[in-house]
Amino acid sequence: MYAPGESPFHVRGSTYLGIRDHVKATLPGGLEAVFEAMPQGPHRSFVEQAFTADGWYDALTIRPLTEIIAKLEQRSWEDSLRARASDLARREHGVLGRVRMIASSPEKIAEKLQLAALERFDFGQAEIVETGRGLSKVAYHEVPQPLGAWLIASLDGHASVAISNAGGKQPKLNSRLIPQGRRGDMGLVDVRVELSWSR
Repeated sequence: MYAPGESPFHVRGSTYLGIRDHVKATLPGGLEAVFEAMPQGPHRSFVEQAFTADGWYDALTIRPLTEIIAKLEQRSWEDSLRARASDLARREHGVLGRVRMIASSPEKIAEKLQLAALERFDFGQAEIVETGRGLSKVAYHEVPQPLGAWLIASLDGHASVAISNAGGKQPKLNSRLIPQGRRGDMGLVDVRVELSWSR
């Protein structure tokens, strides 16, 4: 739909830097293996550039980049995303983070996690639809279609760690994508997510 770097959908560079850090730590061959797996051209030039954490970059390139990483890992795309998000959650929360989470409730943690899911992007809106004991439902509006499934898998991996650290048991995520018109050449979706757990 758009050449890399030219779409109207953007993400903070910290997201790409986080992907790079995960690749360096877990993938044999590191970043060079990823670059070599990409054909010469605009996608490779985009992912080889120097990213800054606070800069804005084309968000749509997340999809082909993470698909190549999953292929190199010999995992499904969704499993690769969930694993990376779980690793990120464990690093972010650490020992002190786990202590703070234990002092909070799984319900509060789920709500914060879901509201924060789009804060690094310049598109979309998060709407809390329903909250209750062991339940949190959210709708993400106006998400570019290629990133809908990416958002779901990433939330699933992160939530499984965060909710468990806060005392929730057997967290489960159900989701669906609902087409919601277009922005320019790109189809948009509403991402409906239901997180549930036992106490």
